[in-house]
Order: sequence, then C-alpha cells, then structure tokens
Amino acid sequence: RPEIHGFAGTEVIDQGRIAEVADQANTALRLLHTHTIGLGVLILLTTLIIANLPISHRLQSVLCALVSLGAVYPIGWAVMAWLIPITGVEALRNPMEWFFFVPFGGSLIVGLLAAVILLCVGWLRPPRSAS
Repeated sequence: RPEIHGFAGTEVIDQGRIAEVADQANTALRLLHTHTIGLGVLILLTTLIIANLPISHRLQSVLCALVSLGAVYPIGWAVMAWLIPITGVEALRNPMEWFFFVPFGGSLIVGLLAAVILLCVGWLRPPRSAS
C-alpha cells in the first residue's frame, strides 16, 4: 500500500519505511500483550474487592460490569496491530480511541474510582452495632 505509507517505489529507498511500519505493528502487539496481562489481574482483584464491599447486590453487579468491560480495551491494540499495515497509524488513531480506548478504558476507570470511593467510605463509617 505505497499510497498510504508513502513509499517511493524502490526497495532500497523504502526499506527504512517498511521497517518503521513493521515496528509500529509490533509495538501494538506488545501493548496488547502488556495490557491483557495487567488488566486481567487488575479486573480480577477489583471484582474481588467489589464483591466484598458492604453494598447492595445490584450496585455490586453494576460496578463489576463496569470494571469487566475494561477487558475489551486490549482488543483495540489487536485490531490496531492488524490494521496498521493496511491503513497506517495516523488513520487509526481516532477510530481506535473512540471505539475501544475511551469507552472501555473509561468504563474501567469509572468502576475503579467508584470502588475506591465506596471502599474509603466504608472505612470511614463507624462500625455497626451487633444488636
């Protein structure tokens, strides 16, 4: 796809640009791997904390759903790695942000913040009497 990646048409000249496009796709794959492992652990620990908060079951379900939606976030890196050779990085930035990173990353952040706030409120509240 020389028109997208700005190739000159000569292999000797384009070798650096070809390596750059391959490196961009490889970077997206590394970010997929890193985010998948890190977010998996974060989601597991956060949902365990949420399940043990003294809040209603409905609120626990909503918070767990918000946090669990964050698991879709790394798929954006996989799609980006797949599409970089076809469309280039610049054409993918906005669609990937608005289809994957903002909604699913935002969902994870909102769920995490709500869990932390409810956890702090639970710690600051005086204990219930045993009567």
